[in-house]
Amino acid sequence: MADSKKNPKGKERSTVSQEEILGQLSAMTKELTEMRATSVKYPALTKILRSAAQELPPHTRLPGIRDLALCLGASLVTMQRAVAELLNEKVLYSKPRSGVFVSDRDVEESSAGPPTPPVPFSPGTGHPFRAVFEFCTDSAASYQKKFWENLAALFSRQYPNVTPSLHFGADLLQSSKFFDVCERYDWDRFSSWKVDDVLDIAGFAGSLLPIPPARGRLLPLYYRTYFLFYNDSLLEKHGLPKPAYHTFDAQADYLRHLVPELARLGFNPKPYSTQEPATLFGGKIVEFSHLLEENPADPRLKKQFIELIEKLASYCRLFRYSLKDRNDWMQARQEFLNGREPFFMGYSVDYWEFSQKKFPFRLKNYPTLCCDDTFFLWPRVGAISRHSEHPVESTHFLLFLLCEDVQKRFCATGNFGANLSDNLYPEMAVDPAWMAQVLHRSSPFHFTTKEGYYMAVNVLGGELWRSLVGEIPSQKTLDQAIQMGRSYLSHRPANRVGKAGDSRLH
Repeated sequence: MADSKKNPKGKERSTVSQEEILGQLSAMTKELTEMRATSVKYPALTKILRSAAQELPPHTRLPGIRDLALCLGASLVTMQRAVAELLNEKVLYSKPRSGVFVSDRDVEESSAGPPTPPVPFSPGTGHPFRAVFEFCTDSAASYQKKFWENLAALFSRQYPNVTPSLHFGADLLQSSKFFDVCERYDWDRFSSWKVDDVLDIAGFAGSLLPIPPARGRLLPLYYRTYFLFYNDSLLEKHGLPKPAYHTFDAQADYLRHLVPELARLGFNPKPYSTQEPATLFGGKIVEFSHLLEENPADPRLKKQFIELIEKLASYCRLFRYSLKDRNDWMQARQEFLNGREPFFMGYSVDYWEFSQKKFPFRLKNYPTLCCDDTFFLWPRVGAISRHSEHPVESTHFLLFLLCEDVQKRFCATGNFGANLSDNLYPEMAVDPAWMAQVLHRSSPFHFTTKEGYYMAVNVLGGELWRSLVGEIPSQKTLDQAIQMGRSYLSHRPANRVGKAGDSRLH
């Protein structure tokens, strides 16, 4: 279970950390997770602790009673009883003001008879009849962790023999370690997994899947979008109109109308936005590849893009953006949360965090739109490692995330359900019928290659940023994007954008 070394007195000194002990105990007792232990479960609890003590090196200090109870899902009283029983059996011993330790097994055998046989464990599961699979997400904020922990607990109640072991952090997803299943966004660009490392979930789960996986391997779980958050109390106090737009043009007109009013009242005339301008292209951004495939470019499509860039540039100039450093938008966000500014445009992670807080004013939000009058939806996908020893359990977990109840929980955080059905949308100051209608018209970006993403978002999106900063005409902006895109492709002839059958993930 762990390595050990000899201390100067000849006794074994544990090298097992407290976190490792809790993790190992948790793996042994998944049937108790998220359940309150009772007298019925008391014998099982003592058996598990006894088995763990026999696996640990002698003189290993155990975590505190409260930590053990929290880890194993037991009540504090029940945990105290279990530890007391093992102290009486001399499986454990205590030191005043130091804690509880694992007894020397040689002493146990001479004074207390043969030890109780350990519970048999199978490698990788912690128990022959239970499975523990590893789930990793880059949603690592405290409120996000709590959300995923609640979902894991709900899943374990439906599948008592299966428990997700949760891991949080984008850095973990970039490591070489393979988790059983991962959840994240923008898989094409940032994932360290390659197509051969990802399970063909369409072939694996077949008709069990409620929605088709992207390229047979990535299962959409939910979508994120942007919102205009506003201080309802502040708008009412100053007689400012509340958002009520149902189209992109109406949204732009609303913000344009506010500029002189905000300046007159002493507020910053431009609401702050974290939105990336390229997201405003919506699904149209994928069509940029068509302008690169033929020379000369289709004049009708080119005209449409010029008009689109002009519209987006005009809209984006109504906002402030953080072009210098992170502190710009953090300060603007704090000014809004302190009630000193009436607007802040953020995305659904902000909604997620704001929903966990209480504000001295009425906080409301309104969804932002793309040029085609739909939401920009950023897909969050799940993928299973082909190397996983628990592909069935991992598949069940992804299917669980797609059930209606869980999809509604995603919507309650400000995200949208992956199937975009009428009854899956968050509560906000918007007409629900319009919300359901616009959701059906919305779609995320879909690129068949990493190069396709780069061409649209980095090349075209980058030229749009230059246009905003340098007041460059829309036609020149598009011409430069086409020229740079074709130059890029000429140096990567084997990676043509939109190449049929190309389903690489990395």
